[in-house]
Order: sequence, then structure tokens, then C-alpha cells
Amino acid sequence: MKKTTPSYYSEPFAKGLRILNLFSPAHKILSLKDIAETIKANESSVYRYTNTLVKLGYLKKDAKTKLLSLDQKAYFMGQRLVKSFSLLEVVRPIIDEVYETHKITIDSCLIEDNALLQLYFRAVDSSYNAVVSYYRLITNDVIHCSGLGKAIMAYLPEDEMLDVVDRVHSIKRTDKSITNKEALLKDLRKTQKRGYAINDEEYVLGGITIAAPFFSQDTGRPVGAVSFDFSATQYSAEQIESKYASILLNLGTKISKAIQ
Repeated sequence: MKKTTPSYYSEPFAKGLRILNLFSPAHKILSLKDIAETIKANESSVYRYTNTLVKLGYLKKDAKTKLLSLDQKAYFMGQRLVKSFSLLEVVRPIIDEVYETHKITIDSCLIEDNALLQLYFRAVDSSYNAVVSYYRLITNDVIHCSGLGKAIMAYLPEDEMLDVVDRVHSIKRTDKSITNKEALLKDLRKTQKRGYAINDEEYVLGGITIAAPFFSQDTGRPVGAVSFDFSATQYSAEQIESKYASILLNLGTKISKAIQ
């Protein structure tokens, strides 16, 4: 029986998008063979698709190895998508209100596989003058080293959380990163009980973060997190908890309710 193609559906365009979607923090560089095997296509047709993407500036090819990676146009497209993403418009005014009231640095992200994608960021300088807000597409493989990542990990379904812990626990960013599996699980259990994660110089030395997740009202799953970020010279982790934890939890709740 002849296979029918849905009306107004472009298979070549779909394949191009599938190829771009193969690139991730864990797979930044791919060969033609890798791509062909993954999308189940012959190498000659994949060559046409990838060569087109190279000519358009979405992929770049190493002249010697012929390996492929994302190029600038893919990055800029990601930036534009984040800027136009409807969730950003929902989250921004909620974060702005807390920022204007308390003049603290606030970050937010979404979870995508085991990477964090920055959603919205507001920062203050040492004199508490607002730094211009910026949008940036960032990825973070070492999510257990960040407050945002731990806030999300703690509220994943148990089997998923354990799977992420198994995959990432040994990676470290600083000497304070938690790389022992049992210690990381203990830290995540504490996060579950208090409702927020603490990152005490585990991602960058001199930086302390408290972070709370926000959830999909439909599934109950964490879709992202929001954090308050401080210099270790400002406060200790205990002082930050005492002064800001309730404000952070309220912010996480507001975002969860707003994105339903």
C-alpha cells in the first residue's frame, strides 16, 4: 500500500529541523554518519540537508574533520525564540516586581533534558543600581552544581531524579561542588522539605544562591526555577535563608500560578 503524506506537510523541512534538534549540550559536534543513523536516512541525502544548513549559516563544518556543529545563525535564532517565548512575557513582570522591591539579583530558567535554558535575568551592581536586563540562551550540563538545577532535580519524579543523579553527580565546577552521590541525594531531600535549594559556592566560588522551582499546573512537574543570587561577601547562606527564603517561595508560587 502506498504511504500517504499529510497535506501541507514538508518532509524535507521536517528533516532539516530534526537535524538541528540533534545538537545539544551533550552532542555539540556530530558527524554525517551520526546524523544519518539517528534520523534513519542515507548519508547522501543527509549531506544535502547539512550542506544547505551550512550555506545558510545554521551549521558549520570543520574543514579538516568534516564534523558539524551549530553556527551563529542557530544561536541567534535561539535568542529570538527566547525573546518571543510567551512564558517570558508571563514571568518577566512578576520577577521585575520583586526586583524593584528588594533590589537583588534574580535569575530564572527552564529545564530541557538535563540542561538549563536561561529565561529571564535581572542583576544589581555593588551600589544596587540596576544593570540592564539581558536575554541569553545558555546551557548547563552540571545542573547539580547550581541552585536552579538542584531546585528542579529535587521535584522530579523519584525515578527521574535518581537517573539524573546517576548521570551527573561526579562532575564538579568548584572544590565545593557535591560529587558524592549519597551527599547529593541528602541535599536534594533537604531541598524537598524546605521548598528551595541552596548553592553555597558550588557553581562559582564567591557566589551563593537560593532557588525555588515553579511547576506546570497541568502535570505538577517542575518546568523551571527562579533564584536569588548573592556574593559571599554580602551574606552567609544562613543570613540569605533568614532574610529571603519566604520571599523566594512566594515568588515561585506566583510564577507557578501564572503559567497555568
